[in-house]
Amino acid sequence: MVGGKKRWDRLEVDELNSEISIEVLKGIMARHQKTATVAPSGSTPVEPDSPVTEAKTDQGGTKEEGGISPRDPSPEGKEEGTSMKEDVGPDLIPDDDFEGTVVIRNSRFRLYSESLPEFSVEFKGLEGELPIWGGERSGEVRVASFSLGSRFSEKGLAFPFIWKDHFLEVRNQPLKLFGLDLEITAALRLTRGLPIGVQVDLPDQQADLSPIYLDRKPPVSIGHIRSRSVLRGYLGNPGSFTGHSFTSFQDFVFHDLLDGGDTSFDRGSALVILSGSGIVAEDIRMIGDEDAVLMNGFATIGGEAAATVRVVSSPGRAGSHRKRVERVSPLLSLDFEPLITPDREYRDIRIESREGRLMMDIGRGDEWVPFLSVVRSILGEKTFDIPSLR
Repeated sequence: MVGGKKRWDRLEVDELNSEISIEVLKGIMARHQKTATVAPSGSTPVEPDSPVTEAKTDQGGTKEEGGISPRDPSPEGKEEGTSMKEDVGPDLIPDDDFEGTVVIRNSRFRLYSESLPEFSVEFKGLEGELPIWGGERSGEVRVASFSLGSRFSEKGLAFPFIWKDHFLEVRNQPLKLFGLDLEITAALRLTRGLPIGVQVDLPDQQADLSPIYLDRKPPVSIGHIRSRSVLRGYLGNPGSFTGHSFTSFQDFVFHDLLDGGDTSFDRGSALVILSGSGIVAEDIRMIGDEDAVLMNGFATIGGEAAATVRVVSSPGRAGSHRKRVERVSPLLSLDFEPLITPDREYRDIRIESREGRLMMDIGRGDEWVPFLSVVRSILGEKTFDIPSLR
Protein backbone atom coordinates (compact mmCIF):
# COMPACT_ATOMS: atom_id res chain seq x y z
CA MET A 1 0.00 0.00 0.00
CA VAL A 2 2.74 2.47 0.97
CA GLY A 3 4.75 1.33 -2.04
CA GLY A 4 2.02 2.53 -4.36
CA LYS A 5 0.71 -0.88 -5.43
CA LYS A 6 -2.66 -0.45 -3.71
CA ARG A 7 -5.15 2.38 -3.60
CA TRP A 8 -8.40 2.67 -1.71
CA ASP A 9 -11.65 4.57 -1.66
CA ARG A 10 -11.84 4.35 2.12
CA LEU A 11 -9.27 3.22 4.69
CA GLU A 12 -10.44 2.98 8.31
CA VAL A 13 -8.05 3.02 11.27
CA ASP A 14 -9.90 2.08 14.46
CA GLU A 15 -8.39 1.87 17.97
CA LEU A 16 -4.78 1.79 16.75
CA ASN A 17 -2.35 1.86 19.70
CA SER A 18 1.20 2.70 18.60
CA GLU A 19 4.28 3.28 20.76
CA ILE A 20 7.94 3.75 19.85
CA SER A 21 10.97 4.61 21.98
CA ILE A 22 13.59 7.20 21.19
CA GLU A 23 16.22 4.48 21.54
CA VAL A 24 14.60 2.43 18.77
CA LEU A 25 14.43 5.53 16.55
CA LYS A 26 18.11 6.23 17.25
CA GLY A 27 18.96 2.68 16.16
CA ILE A 28 16.97 3.05 12.94
CA MET A 29 18.61 6.39 12.18
CA ALA A 30 22.08 5.01 12.90
CA ARG A 31 21.54 2.08 10.51
CA HIS A 32 20.29 4.39 7.76
CA GLN A 33 23.24 6.71 8.34
CA LYS A 34 25.71 3.86 7.75
CA THR A 35 23.99 2.56 4.58
CA ALA A 36 22.82 5.84 3.03
CA THR A 37 23.37 6.32 -0.70
CA VAL A 38 21.85 8.58 -3.34
CA ALA A 39 18.38 9.98 -2.74
CA PRO A 40 15.62 8.57 -4.97
CA SER A 41 14.83 10.74 -7.97
CA GLY A 42 11.89 13.05 -7.56
CA SER A 43 11.72 12.82 -3.76
CA THR A 44 13.30 16.02 -2.48
CA PRO A 45 11.87 16.79 0.98
CA VAL A 46 9.11 19.38 0.82
CA GLU A 47 9.31 22.54 2.89
CA PRO A 48 6.45 24.55 4.42
CA ASP A 49 5.83 28.14 3.37
CA SER A 50 8.65 30.58 4.19
CA PRO A 51 10.98 28.48 6.33
CA VAL A 52 14.26 29.97 7.49
CA THR A 53 16.75 28.73 4.89
CA GLU A 54 19.56 30.83 6.33
CA ALA A 55 19.77 32.23 9.85
CA LYS A 56 22.28 34.99 10.55
CA THR A 57 22.28 36.47 14.01
CA ASP A 58 23.83 39.50 15.62
CA GLN A 59 24.05 40.26 19.33
CA GLY A 60 20.57 41.68 19.26
CA GLY A 61 19.09 38.44 17.96
CA THR A 62 18.01 39.55 14.47
CA LYS A 63 17.79 37.16 11.54
CA GLU A 64 17.48 37.05 7.79
CA GLU A 65 14.83 34.79 6.30
CA GLY A 66 14.14 33.19 2.95
CA GLY A 67 11.60 30.60 1.92
CA ILE A 68 10.51 27.90 -0.50
CA SER A 69 6.89 26.98 -1.03
CA PRO A 70 5.90 23.29 -0.60
CA ARG A 71 4.81 23.36 -4.24
CA ASP A 72 8.20 24.62 -5.36
CA PRO A 73 10.69 22.19 -3.77
CA SER A 74 14.41 22.61 -4.25
CA PRO A 75 15.98 21.04 -7.37
CA GLU A 76 16.27 17.28 -7.56
CA GLY A 77 19.59 15.53 -7.07
CA LYS A 78 21.98 14.48 -4.38
CA GLU A 79 21.41 16.12 -1.04
CA GLU A 80 23.58 15.46 1.98
CA GLY A 81 21.71 13.88 4.87
CA THR A 82 18.55 13.17 2.86
CA SER A 83 19.44 9.95 1.04
CA MET A 84 18.21 6.43 1.57
CA LYS A 85 19.24 3.07 0.27
CA GLU A 86 15.91 1.35 -0.08
CA ASP A 87 13.77 1.84 -3.17
CA VAL A 88 10.33 2.18 -1.60
CA GLY A 89 8.46 1.84 -4.88
CA PRO A 90 7.09 4.06 -7.64
CA ASP A 91 5.76 7.55 -7.09
CA LEU A 92 2.37 7.55 -5.34
CA ILE A 93 0.63 9.84 -7.84
CA PRO A 94 -2.64 8.27 -9.03
CA ASP A 95 -5.09 9.76 -11.51
CA ASP A 96 -6.71 12.99 -10.34
CA ASP A 97 -10.18 11.52 -10.75
CA PHE A 98 -9.49 8.83 -8.13
CA GLU A 99 -10.38 9.94 -4.59
CA GLY A 100 -9.68 8.23 -1.28
CA THR A 101 -10.34 8.94 2.38
CA VAL A 102 -8.54 7.87 5.55
CA VAL A 103 -10.83 7.63 8.57
CA ILE A 104 -9.24 7.56 12.05
CA ARG A 105 -11.14 6.65 15.20
CA ASN A 106 -10.13 6.45 18.86
CA SER A 107 -6.41 5.92 18.21
CA ARG A 108 -3.29 6.73 20.22
CA PHE A 109 0.40 7.44 19.56
CA ARG A 110 3.20 7.65 22.14
CA LEU A 111 6.91 8.51 21.83
CA TYR A 112 8.90 7.73 24.98
CA SER A 113 12.40 7.12 26.34
CA GLU A 114 13.55 3.85 27.91
CA SER A 115 16.50 5.51 29.68
CA LEU A 116 14.57 8.63 30.80
CA PRO A 117 11.17 7.44 32.10
CA GLU A 118 9.92 10.98 32.81
CA PHE A 119 10.05 11.86 29.10
CA SER A 120 7.13 10.99 26.82
CA VAL A 121 5.00 12.64 24.14
CA GLU A 122 1.52 11.21 23.78
CA PHE A 123 -1.52 11.85 21.59
CA LYS A 124 -4.76 10.29 22.83
CA GLY A 125 -8.15 10.10 21.19
CA LEU A 126 -7.02 10.68 17.59
CA GLU A 127 -10.06 11.01 15.32
CA GLY A 128 -10.88 12.55 11.97
CA GLU A 129 -10.92 12.18 8.19
CA LEU A 130 -8.11 12.87 5.74
CA PRO A 131 -8.64 13.29 1.99
CA ILE A 132 -6.14 11.46 -0.23
CA TRP A 133 -5.80 11.83 -4.02
CA GLY A 134 -8.25 13.46 -6.39
CA GLY A 135 -9.20 17.13 -6.53
CA GLU A 136 -8.85 19.75 -3.81
CA ARG A 137 -10.66 18.75 -0.62
CA SER A 138 -10.48 19.46 3.11
CA GLY A 139 -10.43 17.32 6.24
CA GLU A 140 -9.66 17.50 9.94
CA VAL A 141 -7.90 15.49 12.65
CA ARG A 142 -8.86 16.02 16.29
CA VAL A 143 -6.81 15.13 19.38
CA ALA A 144 -8.64 14.53 22.66
CA SER A 145 -5.47 15.17 24.69
CA PHE A 146 -1.80 15.90 24.11
CA SER A 147 0.63 15.16 26.96
CA LEU A 148 4.28 16.01 27.48
CA GLY A 149 5.62 13.88 30.31
CA SER A 150 3.37 13.40 33.31
CA ARG A 151 2.96 17.12 34.13
CA PHE A 152 1.84 18.92 30.96
CA SER A 153 -1.38 18.18 29.15
CA GLU A 154 -3.63 20.03 26.71
CA LYS A 155 -7.08 18.91 25.61
CA GLY A 156 -9.27 19.44 22.58
CA LEU A 157 -6.79 20.19 19.74
CA ALA A 158 -7.91 20.27 16.09
CA PHE A 159 -5.88 20.36 12.86
CA PRO A 160 -7.65 21.18 9.56
CA PHE A 161 -5.99 19.65 6.46
CA ILE A 162 -6.18 20.50 2.77
CA TRP A 163 -5.47 18.09 -0.10
CA LYS A 164 -4.29 19.85 -3.24
CA ASP A 165 -1.87 19.00 -6.07
CA HIS A 166 -0.69 15.76 -4.40
CA PHE A 167 0.07 17.57 -1.11
CA LEU A 168 -1.63 17.05 2.25
CA GLU A 169 -1.17 20.34 4.09
CA VAL A 170 -1.83 22.23 7.30
CA ARG A 171 -1.62 25.95 6.57
CA ASN A 172 -0.72 28.53 9.23
CA GLN A 173 -2.85 26.81 11.86
CA PRO A 174 -2.94 28.79 15.16
CA LEU A 175 -2.53 26.71 18.29
CA LYS A 176 -2.54 27.48 22.01
CA LEU A 177 -0.15 25.12 23.78
CA PHE A 178 0.97 25.36 27.44
CA GLY A 179 0.17 29.07 27.55
CA LEU A 180 2.02 29.94 24.31
CA ASP A 181 0.53 31.00 20.96
CA LEU A 182 1.94 28.88 18.12
CA GLU A 183 1.38 28.65 14.38
CA ILE A 184 1.92 25.35 12.52
CA THR A 185 2.46 24.76 8.79
CA ALA A 186 3.11 21.28 7.39
CA ALA A 187 3.13 19.55 4.00
CA LEU A 188 3.28 15.83 3.14
CA ARG A 189 3.69 14.76 -0.49
CA LEU A 190 2.54 11.34 -1.66
CA THR A 191 5.60 10.44 -3.67
CA ARG A 192 8.54 8.07 -3.27
CA GLY A 193 9.90 8.17 0.30
CA LEU A 194 6.97 10.29 1.57
CA PRO A 195 8.83 13.64 1.93
CA ILE A 196 7.46 15.90 4.64
CA GLY A 197 8.16 19.40 5.92
CA VAL A 198 6.99 20.96 9.20
CA GLN A 199 7.36 24.52 10.43
CA VAL A 200 6.41 25.81 13.90
CA ASP A 201 6.34 29.57 14.52
CA LEU A 202 6.19 31.28 17.88
CA PRO A 203 5.13 34.88 17.13
CA ASP A 204 6.55 37.69 19.24
CA GLN A 205 4.86 37.46 22.64
CA GLN A 206 5.42 37.48 26.37
CA ALA A 207 6.13 34.08 27.88
CA ASP A 208 3.66 33.96 30.75
CA LEU A 209 4.34 30.93 32.97
CA SER A 210 2.00 31.99 35.76
CA PRO A 211 -0.77 29.54 34.64
CA ILE A 212 1.72 26.72 35.27
CA TYR A 213 3.07 27.96 38.61
CA LEU A 214 -0.25 28.76 40.25
CA ASP A 215 0.99 28.46 43.83
CA ARG A 216 4.29 30.36 43.55
CA LYS A 217 6.39 32.71 41.48
CA PRO A 218 7.74 31.21 38.21
CA PRO A 219 11.55 30.81 38.15
CA VAL A 220 11.83 32.76 34.88
CA SER A 221 10.01 35.58 33.09
CA ILE A 222 10.50 36.65 29.46
CA GLY A 223 9.24 40.00 28.17
CA HIS A 224 9.46 39.13 24.45
CA ILE A 225 10.16 35.84 22.73
CA ARG A 226 9.83 34.65 19.14
CA SER A 227 10.94 31.47 17.43
CA ARG A 228 10.84 29.53 14.17
CA SER A 229 11.61 25.81 13.87
CA VAL A 230 11.76 23.80 10.64
CA LEU A 231 11.99 20.01 10.21
CA ARG A 232 12.06 18.10 6.92
CA GLY A 233 12.93 14.64 5.67
CA TYR A 234 11.47 11.35 4.44
CA LEU A 235 9.04 9.33 6.53
CA GLY A 236 10.45 6.28 4.76
CA ASN A 237 13.92 7.07 6.13
CA PRO A 238 14.05 8.51 9.67
CA GLY A 239 17.79 9.14 9.32
CA SER A 240 17.16 11.66 6.56
CA PHE A 241 15.55 14.30 8.79
CA THR A 242 17.25 17.68 9.05
CA GLY A 243 16.10 20.93 10.58
CA HIS A 244 16.95 24.06 12.46
CA SER A 245 15.45 26.29 15.12
CA PHE A 246 16.11 29.96 15.77
CA THR A 247 14.83 31.71 18.89
CA SER A 248 15.38 35.27 20.07
CA PHE A 249 14.19 36.94 23.25
CA GLN A 250 14.39 40.13 25.28
CA ASP A 251 14.06 40.94 28.97
CA PHE A 252 14.81 37.47 30.31
CA VAL A 253 14.90 37.36 34.12
CA PHE A 254 15.91 34.35 36.22
CA HIS A 255 14.29 34.64 39.65
CA ASP A 256 16.53 33.01 42.23
CA LEU A 257 14.25 30.82 44.34
CA LEU A 258 17.01 30.26 46.91
CA ASP A 259 17.92 33.81 47.96
CA GLY A 260 15.22 35.89 46.23
CA GLY A 261 17.62 37.69 43.88
CA ASP A 262 17.28 38.17 40.12
CA THR A 263 19.65 37.65 37.20
CA SER A 264 18.62 39.74 34.19
CA PHE A 265 19.52 39.47 30.52
CA ASP A 266 18.52 42.25 28.11
CA ARG A 267 18.57 40.07 25.01
CA GLY A 268 19.55 36.66 23.71
CA SER A 269 19.26 34.15 20.90
CA ALA A 270 19.68 30.45 20.16
CA LEU A 271 20.44 28.72 16.86
CA VAL A 272 20.15 24.90 16.86
CA ILE A 273 20.82 22.63 13.87
CA LEU A 274 19.51 19.06 13.43
CA SER A 275 21.05 16.53 11.03
CA GLY A 276 21.07 12.77 10.56
CA SER A 277 24.12 12.49 12.83
CA GLY A 278 22.74 14.50 15.75
CA ILE A 279 22.02 17.99 17.00
CA VAL A 280 24.33 21.03 17.18
CA ALA A 281 23.75 24.07 19.38
CA GLU A 282 25.63 26.38 17.04
CA ASP A 283 25.22 29.57 19.04
CA ILE A 284 23.34 30.27 22.27
CA ARG A 285 23.81 33.61 24.01
CA MET A 286 22.25 35.62 26.82
CA ILE A 287 23.50 39.20 27.29
CA GLY A 288 22.94 41.43 30.31
CA ASP A 289 24.56 44.37 32.10
CA GLU A 290 26.11 42.28 34.90
CA ASP A 291 26.19 38.77 33.37
CA ALA A 292 26.47 37.13 29.96
CA VAL A 293 26.30 33.44 29.03
CA LEU A 294 27.64 32.09 25.71
CA MET A 295 27.38 28.44 24.70
CA ASN A 296 27.86 25.98 21.87
CA GLY A 297 27.85 22.18 21.80
CA PHE A 298 26.62 19.01 20.13
CA ALA A 299 24.99 15.63 20.80
CA THR A 300 25.24 12.68 18.41
CA ILE A 301 22.86 9.83 17.68
CA GLY A 302 25.42 7.51 19.27
CA GLY A 303 25.11 9.23 22.66
CA GLU A 304 28.22 11.40 22.56
CA ALA A 305 27.83 14.99 23.75
CA ALA A 306 30.03 17.98 24.55
CA ALA A 307 29.52 21.68 25.19
CA THR A 308 31.39 24.75 26.37
CA VAL A 309 29.63 27.42 28.42
CA ARG A 310 31.39 30.77 28.94
CA VAL A 311 30.10 32.88 31.83
CA VAL A 312 31.17 36.55 31.76
CA SER A 313 30.35 38.66 34.83
CA SER A 314 31.28 41.82 36.69
CA PRO A 315 33.79 41.19 39.51
CA GLY A 316 31.06 41.48 42.12
CA ARG A 317 28.77 39.01 40.37
CA ALA A 318 31.67 36.62 39.70
CA GLY A 319 32.45 36.54 43.42
CA SER A 320 28.79 35.87 44.20
CA HIS A 321 28.65 32.95 41.73
CA ARG A 322 31.84 31.46 43.16
CA LYS A 323 30.57 31.61 46.76
CA ARG A 324 27.25 30.07 45.80
CA VAL A 325 28.92 27.08 44.14
CA GLU A 326 31.33 26.54 47.04
CA ARG A 327 28.45 26.68 49.56
CA VAL A 328 26.94 23.62 47.92
CA SER A 329 30.07 21.52 48.50
CA PRO A 330 33.75 22.10 49.36
CA LEU A 331 34.51 19.73 46.48
CA LEU A 332 33.25 22.31 43.94
CA SER A 333 35.05 25.36 42.58
CA LEU A 334 34.09 28.16 40.16
CA ASP A 335 37.11 30.43 39.98
CA PHE A 336 36.89 33.23 37.41
CA GLU A 337 39.74 34.76 35.39
CA PRO A 338 40.20 38.42 34.35
CA LEU A 339 38.98 39.32 30.86
CA ILE A 340 40.70 41.92 28.68
CA THR A 341 38.77 44.71 30.36
CA PRO A 342 39.21 45.09 34.14
CA ASP A 343 35.47 45.30 34.79
CA ARG A 344 34.74 41.77 33.52
CA GLU A 345 35.81 38.26 34.55
CA TYR A 346 35.06 34.96 32.85
CA ARG A 347 34.95 31.21 33.41
CA ASP A 348 34.67 28.48 30.75
CA ILE A 349 32.70 25.42 31.90
CA ARG A 350 33.11 22.24 29.85
CA ILE A 351 30.41 19.58 29.71
CA GLU A 352 30.95 16.08 28.24
CA SER A 353 29.30 12.68 28.16
CA ARG A 354 31.52 10.24 30.06
CA GLU A 355 30.61 6.59 30.60
CA GLY A 356 26.97 7.30 29.81
CA ARG A 357 26.64 10.34 32.12
CA LEU A 358 26.88 14.06 31.55
CA MET A 359 29.81 15.49 33.52
CA MET A 360 31.18 19.01 34.04
CA ASP A 361 34.57 20.38 35.14
CA ILE A 362 33.75 22.49 38.20
CA GLY A 363 35.23 20.13 40.77
CA ARG A 364 38.29 21.15 42.79
CA GLY A 365 41.31 21.13 40.49
CA ASP A 366 38.98 20.99 37.46
CA GLU A 367 37.81 17.51 38.43
CA TRP A 368 34.71 16.27 36.60
CA VAL A 369 31.45 16.06 38.56
CA PRO A 370 27.91 14.89 37.59
CA PHE A 371 26.21 17.66 35.61
CA LEU A 372 22.50 17.25 36.43
CA SER A 373 22.78 16.66 40.17
CA VAL A 374 25.28 19.50 40.65
CA VAL A 375 23.20 22.01 38.68
CA ARG A 376 20.07 21.06 40.62
CA SER A 377 21.92 21.61 43.89
CA ILE A 378 23.36 24.96 42.82
CA LEU A 379 20.13 26.41 41.43
CA GLY A 380 17.86 24.79 44.01
CA GLU A 381 15.40 21.92 43.74
CA LYS A 382 12.41 24.30 43.66
CA THR A 383 13.61 25.69 40.34
CA PHE A 384 13.14 22.26 38.76
CA ASP A 385 9.95 21.36 40.60
CA ILE A 386 7.48 22.00 37.78
CA PRO A 387 3.84 21.59 38.81
CA SER A 388 1.31 19.69 36.77
CA LEU A 389 -0.59 21.53 34.04
CA ARG A 390 -3.83 19.78 33.17
